[in-house]
Amino acid sequence: MFVIPASEASTAEFLWAMSNWCHDASTAYPRGGFGRIPCSFLDACEKHGGELRLGEPVSRIVVEKGTVMGVETEKGFYPSDIVVSDAGIRNTVELAGTGNFDPEYAKRISELIDSDGAVTVKYALDYKPTDAIVSVYIPKGFIYEDYRASLEAGNIPQDPALYMVSPTVADPDLAPPGKHLLLVCAAVPPSLAHSDAATRMSEVVDRRMSELFPGIEEHTVWKHKTSLEFISMMGGRGAGEAIGLAQRYDQDGANSVNPALPVKGLYAVGVDAGGMGIGTERAADSAMNVFDRIVADAGS
Repeated sequence: MFVIPASEASTAEFLWAMSNWCHDASTAYPRGGFGRIPCSFLDACEKHGGELRLGEPVSRIVVEKGTVMGVETEKGFYPSDIVVSDAGIRNTVELAGTGNFDPEYAKRISELIDSDGAVTVKYALDYKPTDAIVSVYIPKGFIYEDYRASLEAGNIPQDPALYMVSPTVADPDLAPPGKHLLLVCAAVPPSLAHSDAATRMSEVVDRRMSELFPGIEEHTVWKHKTSLEFISMMGGRGAGEAIGLAQRYDQDGANSVNPALPVKGLYAVGVDAGGMGIGTERAADSAMNVFDRIVADAGS
């Protein structure tokens, strides 16, 4: 679930996530796709007078005397008392200038470990391959640590564990009538970024899917293969990880990243800070928790 070896994963976070899922029975797929979650936050922002500006990357978070002053882009400077960054905790510290932080803090942030990434194959189909929203395939005797070590040694496992999602089972409106989507991924370590091994793994995933779903090739309208570079581009953190900072035993609890950085008015949000759960759930939880933290800080 955390896209890291079980030997590294946080037992506490795993038990918390599983117990909540089982107790609440609330795991769901949002109508319109997962993209509707960040869009709902943006809708709320604009409803209350905020502006959304795209294509304007932040080049620097301006800090003076330990207090955030605003952000600078290629189009100008935007003064602000509060800056909330979803660029990842490492990128946020770098944008704000490592010299504005205690050296020990900056060193710790730079050494934090990300989750593993994934290669994916997305299928558009003219038939319904499964009635399950989520399916998991784990080969007999599969041990993630061994699989990971094999990949890092340059060997390509031919029978990887696969995580599959069919979003059109939950939300048929995501595709035209009679058409369906099936998304499948296999975890790979970030060290495979920009390597031929990741590309070869996507070919293995595609072949294995044709064996698990006989006839899928004949029903494929199109398919789209992606590697770690795609995740890096989509996530905006500059890393090929799947879930941001790894939910490791040494990065949880008291060792979790505080979303309020040691610069007045500067906050981190997203999978790196302030949230619990898995993946998108963790990022959305962070947004709500960080909002509460900002309100509390403003009133103190």
